[in-house]
Amino acid sequence: SKMAPKQKRKRAEKRDGWPLGAAELEFEEAVEQLLAGLTPDLRQAFVWRATGRLGAFEADALQPAAVAPRENAAEESLEAIRQALRKRVGPKAVDPDETFYFPAHLPEFEGYTAESVEHVDAFLYDEAELDDLVEEGKLSRYYAGPAGPRDMKELNFVSHSFSVAQLRFIFSDAVAGPLAGKTLVDVGARLGAVLWGGALFSQAERLVGVELSGYFAKVQQEAMHADVLTCEPLLREADVLVLNNVFEFFHSRQQQQQIWTQMRQLLSKKGQRLITVPALCVSLARAGSELDLSQWVREVPVAQPYPSQPSLEEASVAQSAFHSEALAEQNEAFACIHVYEVLG
Repeated sequence: SKMAPKQKRKRAEKRDGWPLGAAELEFEEAVEQLLAGLTPDLRQAFVWRATGRLGAFEADALQPAAVAPRENAAEESLEAIRQALRKRVGPKAVDPDETFYFPAHLPEFEGYTAESVEHVDAFLYDEAELDDLVEEGKLSRYYAGPAGPRDMKELNFVSHSFSVAQLRFIFSDAVAGPLAGKTLVDVGARLGAVLWGGALFSQAERLVGVELSGYFAKVQQEAMHADVLTCEPLLREADVLVLNNVFEFFHSRQQQQQIWTQMRQLLSKKGQRLITVPALCVSLARAGSELDLSQWVREVPVAQPYPSQPSLEEASVAQSAFHSEALAEQNEAFACIHVYEVLG
């Protein structure tokens, strides 16, 4: 008996309700042909490896609360801003007159010195782009230790800005909350990453950056050049404040204690939301401050955006679609972000 001719599977011409372009359709067909030629066990292994390698790209597509048309336009605008800022400040993005204080007394910062630390900007360069800079010889991951060129040691990379992925997370309802009609203040705006992210990813009525460095205020031309402690009306009225490693690396411990005491007095509006890196308890402990957080704020639990990676065995048994390890590892970048509400 003759076998019925195999019908060709109709290609999907839309994804999530949006039409696919010619290049995407061609890619879809190529992937389908490749998968069709693999046995079920090899097909599963292929999906696992492919999603692992392309996880970073999937992470961009799976960010929470993304509306496709606005997301696409926002991505293009943000990339243009990043490229423009790169030309102005270069890969290290530091103020030539900045003085850094390294909390070397803490175990996690043991060995951090001016020689062993490289300041990079996560907003301008993600990990893959940093690798490109290293390959191009524009940045190094090593420095010569006390014994000279034969004593090469690995540099500690430190960023004082949020990455693009972190900005998307921050401006989700789970972190910043609905911002329509509200004012968000970024304390220590540097290159304006939070301001750019807020303008593109939120409906905030007002976005204000406060930057102590005249150099950065001039470079990005969006933030106020001021000491945040002189901005009392702004701090008292703000609905949301962002504090990303804002004092730890730029002031002595004694100065940090004084700053936090004053910030405690200024940030007293009931329901005011604070987004901090690291956790407030960590910042206060590093500063040696004895402020009682329980009388000031309550922490708001925030779920991480990506599920934990199942083991190969678990996934095989369940025969479920795989989430790549790269996606799960993204949570490490989000886990450092903490959210609080002021008790009033």
